[in-house]
Amino acid sequence: MPTPTSARPSAAAAILAGGRGTRLGGADKGALAIGGRTILDRQLDVLSALVDRIAVVGGPPPTAGRAARLPHVPDRHAGLGPLAGLQAALQHYAGASDADPDSPAVEVLLIVACDLPFLSPPFLGLLLDRALTDAAEVDVVVPRTEDRLHPLCAAYNRRVRAAVDARVASRALAMQALFDDLRVAVVGPDVVAAFDPGGVLLWNVNTPDEYERACARAAMA
Repeated sequence: MPTPTSARPSAAAAILAGGRGTRLGGADKGALAIGGRTILDRQLDVLSALVDRIAVVGGPPPTAGRAARLPHVPDRHAGLGPLAGLQAALQHYAGASDADPDSPAVEVLLIVACDLPFLSPPFLGLLLDRALTDAAEVDVVVPRTEDRLHPLCAAYNRRVRAAVDARVASRALAMQALFDDLRVAVVGPDVVAAFDPGGVLLWNVNTPDEYERACARAAMA
């Protein structure tokens, strides 16, 4: 079960929304409706069970739903992809909250891409708890399915900022290459599967076919 929000005062979340959605005709992926709710609102339902502080990073500011009330953080370097989004998120959470100056600086930042409609609190809670518990030894906790790592659904320690800044400055922008500079804890396929009996947890929506499949899946729930 997920740990209560109050047990994670030094964690926050950022939804990366800077993708251009070219395979969806330029659509704002987070604003796509699946099962009667936008992907962003679905994600907020999940993330708000885990952390108090959530921001949308990159892309245009959301104008509808709960997401419109969130802080919006522009990319520091537009067009440089998700690594630049991670950089902007880390910078945003480098100090105390503007709304609550007495809040602690964020130690662990949960990053999720805006095109993941089927995330769950227990699974994201696992990533956060592992990153907080092992903070002295681990820089990032990232899930791996049978085919690949998922760096856009991962928990990053704040100290990765130096490595991220260096890679953005040198335009070495591959997300997984960042892991060469970090101490990485991988949540393997067997663990992911235990949280994902339907096999949909890390589905993303990048194409019309994937959107249609996600809508059909949500209709079955």
